[in-house]
Amino acid sequence: MYAALAVANLSTSAATHPQLLEEEVLRHLVPILQSEEVQEVIAYVLNALGNFACSEIMWHELQQMNAADGILTILKQTQREEIRINCLFCLANLTADPWHRKWMMGKEVYEIIWSYMQDPNYTIMSYSLAILRGLAVETEAQELFPSMGLVPLLIGIYHSQCPQSLKTLSMDLLLHFSMFKQNAGLMMEKEVAQVIELAGRGTGHVEYVPIGIAIIANICESVDLHDRIVESPLFEVLTEHIHNDNTNAPWHVIRALMQLSLSPKYHHVILTTGAMANVCPIALTQRLSIGMRTNALQMMAAVCATHPTTPTTSDIIDLMFLIVNSEENIDIRRAAALVIANASSDSGNLHFSSSTVDNTSTSRLAKPRVGVGAMSFNVDEEIEIPSCELIATKCIGSGVTSEVYQGHWTRIGQVVAIKAITERSAIRPDEQLAFAREMHILTQVQHENLVKFYGVCIDMPPLRIITEFCEGGACFELLHNSDEVDLIWPQQIKMCKDVAAAMCYLHTFDPMIIHRDLKSLNLLLDRPVFGPTDEPVVKVCDFGVAKLQASPEGWGQMTAQAGTKHWMAPEMWRGTKYDEKVDVFSYAMVVYEIVCREVPFEQEEPADVGKYTLAGVRPDMDAVPPDAPPTLVQVMQHCWAQESRDRPSFPEVVRMLASL
Repeated sequence: MYAALAVANLSTSAATHPQLLEEEVLRHLVPILQSEEVQEVIAYVLNALGNFACSEIMWHELQQMNAADGILTILKQTQREEIRINCLFCLANLTADPWHRKWMMGKEVYEIIWSYMQDPNYTIMSYSLAILRGLAVETEAQELFPSMGLVPLLIGIYHSQCPQSLKTLSMDLLLHFSMFKQNAGLMMEKEVAQVIELAGRGTGHVEYVPIGIAIIANICESVDLHDRIVESPLFEVLTEHIHNDNTNAPWHVIRALMQLSLSPKYHHVILTTGAMANVCPIALTQRLSIGMRTNALQMMAAVCATHPTTPTTSDIIDLMFLIVNSEENIDIRRAAALVIANASSDSGNLHFSSSTVDNTSTSRLAKPRVGVGAMSFNVDEEIEIPSCELIATKCIGSGVTSEVYQGHWTRIGQVVAIKAITERSAIRPDEQLAFAREMHILTQVQHENLVKFYGVCIDMPPLRIITEFCEGGACFELLHNSDEVDLIWPQQIKMCKDVAAAMCYLHTFDPMIIHRDLKSLNLLLDRPVFGPTDEPVVKVCDFGVAKLQASPEGWGQMTAQAGTKHWMAPEMWRGTKYDEKVDVFSYAMVVYEIVCREVPFEQEEPADVGKYTLAGVRPDMDAVPPDAPPTLVQVMQHCWAQESRDRPSFPEVVRMLASL
């Protein structure tokens, strides 16, 4: 028994599996399944075999020794719950092996598993679902399982109070069923479609979004269902995630729209979603999959057949760049050529003469300018700073896409901050977009509580933005990593007022500007604060995800979950339309940081923050000091209202703070 326990413990580490295989441990373990050993020994053996089933190197010998047959025999005979759980655990892991999947389908293991699907023990239920999910990789299972009545059971699990892991398994099974084209009609039935809609919207858990969108994309492969799809909430779910860069959803959205584009009568509907604006940036982004890039181009090609004016001037140049690039994937080049072929039926596109196209394409291939590629932008000479005039002295911060240096601008003898967009192999379109957006905004705004912009450097990589140097560093460091620095209420009130003043300026600017990533990390101190006698001057910085209002009527398409999760408004988590009030919600989180000197939801994983925010949960108010100014606390609570319409505007916030 102790030997079996030792092997079970050793098997939990995959690093031991090669050596244990070499020692022929399976030849000692598998025969025990057929013996009269005590139940504890068999339980440990099953545990070890379940762990070994996770390693591909063990599969062949497990097949040769008919281990699954012994496990199945014990499962049918045992009355002990622990043994049953370990048997199910083994079979669930063995479904990763194609040979064992086919063996289980032949043995109709699913019939035995069916009796455990509603077991009161969630562990048994979970492993049973895991077995069915593993088998559902097979087309035979995708066709068979729904006919057994499994779908209503999965819907019931999703709506129940069972653990999240069971709901995830249920959604995975629905996803596998949707891969069988004949199940598309079943997926459109009212109760099933409602669950898919909830998953796609992230209701209940944000991790379901890619699963929900993938199911919708699979359904879209049935052309005869296009009418029902476009008229259903499922199409609305697709449109909500067209500009969502924070999940795997965009890949499935593009796949779904490509399938819908096979129905010409819906081309005008696809055009209204704004998806066409993403096609060329996606097609030019080499880090994305060939399938996603090709699907995007195929969608545009289909729409161009009925709406040849769809590609913009920039799109046509980008498409020609893809076509003439001999190093590009051939499927992408063909799809780009098809777009041009369909678009050429419009006489308005003929002004792109062969010489214009040749010159443009050649210039992009032979003389690539920093920042020109999937997106092209120009810089006014007045704000372009030559790299020879900049000296970076030390790195003062780094992030996912950029590094910030303290430096010296020799032309004016000024200490500056140099934000460099970090390069790995090539500057990605999303990095170029963030750089161009920040540059465009900084050239227009000027306020005492906004970081002063000097210019940009693009004559050689990396791309750089030059701003004033705020020697006090980020407010985050003062608030959360400087416990030795005591702050008094006049200082904290001043910090809150500075941020509100800067945001009021942005929100009343014409056109209005949303920051979308307001947090203490993006607030800089003009000078250091060492104690109660130092007056803080706070300046808002980092406009990498900011957005200018598209028109006086509205914001147009907005990226879901832009910004940083711990400061993010509920409507951003939902992926629904939102407006400038998302900054007001984030401001409430900043006030909480300043008042409590705690990071909001500090103990929670980023992926879980959305669940609490959507449920109306807010950071712990017990952290608010008892002597905190009541007006400041009221401002914070008003600003993090669940519904955006209930939050004040920044001009109203400034007026509320004026009394302090």
